[in-house]
Amino acid sequence: MDVSCATCASDGKCATCPIDSDRNPENTCTCRLGFFLQASACLFCDITCRTCSGSSPGSCLSCRGPLLMQGLSPNRCACNDGTFFSSQNNLCESCNPVCRTCQGATTMSCTSCLDNAIPDSGKCVCNVGYFMDGVKCLSCPSACSMCVSAIKCTKCTERANMLDTQICACNENSNWDAQTIKCSCANGYYYSTSLQNCSPCIANCVKCTGPLTSDCQSCIEELTPSALGCSCVSGMMKEGVCVACYPNCQTCTDQTPGSCLTCKPGLSLFEKTCVCPNDKYFNTNTSQCDSCTGGCQTCEDGGVTSCLTCQASLTLVANAPAACECVNEDSGCCNEDCTSNRNLPPCKQKCSPHTDPDPPLTVLEIVLLVLAFVFFLTTVIQCIGIIVYYYRHNRRQMGAAFQITPKNKGINSINSQQVESNRMQIVE
Repeated sequence: MDVSCATCASDGKCATCPIDSDRNPENTCTCRLGFFLQASACLFCDITCRTCSGSSPGSCLSCRGPLLMQGLSPNRCACNDGTFFSSQNNLCESCNPVCRTCQGATTMSCTSCLDNAIPDSGKCVCNVGYFMDGVKCLSCPSACSMCVSAIKCTKCTERANMLDTQICACNENSNWDAQTIKCSCANGYYYSTSLQNCSPCIANCVKCTGPLTSDCQSCIEELTPSALGCSCVSGMMKEGVCVACYPNCQTCTDQTPGSCLTCKPGLSLFEKTCVCPNDKYFNTNTSQCDSCTGGCQTCEDGGVTSCLTCQASLTLVANAPAACECVNEDSGCCNEDCTSNRNLPPCKQKCSPHTDPDPPLTVLEIVLLVLAFVFFLTTVIQCIGIIVYYYRHNRRQMGAAFQITPKNKGINSINSQQVESNRMQIVE
């Protein structure tokens, strides 16, 4: 749609155009820069727009002079942060230093503020806990919720009191926490809402939510929270500090072997002593039960002279700990086939003629034997075949040598006649 002509020519084209519009080469009227067409009339764009589609600041199509398109929706033309558009000289001029963005040069024309401040009726005001130092908001001293300088508080935070020097200090048993920006109870204390102060946790508790043992959340080093309060970790006991129980005790009353209250896995409690099953002993290096040796029923360690009690038919040779031996072969410790205790005296002499039974064949040995037998059998069969072949071959050759031909038959007849003639001459 074009702008209506102010006056028309004889051909129906525009002879003149209304104010705020210009005649183009086609003799029609178009709006000038800074105006937009609406209902055949040119209306003002927002002062920030060079071209626009409407009168609002968000309808700019291009921007005036130093202004930049902000790329928002709707599109707006604005100066960079820290400047504002002056309609008097069509320039971006500086805001007041306290403003991040503004509509004018005064301190009362801020639309947004620097860090730690917010606009209030156009003026930048510091957040709670900050004070204005020139053009920036700086933190108040510790425990101050409001202040006028770095050395003068006007109001204290919760759990803090104003000192005579107009500086706030956290109450007794509490410290300033910069992360939470408040006074927090020191380690070993909790805040009691009824008493309005920091009260102590149970003994040895570092952090708690109340006075009960179940309120303890963490304990001093080597202790752990429990239903009974702060206790030593498993395998230790408290004697002022946590000390190790006897190695096979899980919990204990002192450090001796007979002071166990509970045992480590695999052990059984017997008269406050943690013991391994029969024929095993507790290995302090591996913290597990290992097998006894040398015929021991129970033992102190893996040595053959550390037996405490012996297996059936064996006897301790001295006061425990000692070795277990077969002192009387009639007691049955040396059985008839010498398969048990054969190395214990006096079984050695009785069993010396005996040798250990051959161990059973392994799978590999059985397979090798089968393969050897098959190889042997195959070789025998091949040898027999060769002998049969040569036997038959020789028989065929001998048969050919003795075979009678017609020629041989004639020769034989002549020889017979000659023999008969010779015989007759002799008779005469």
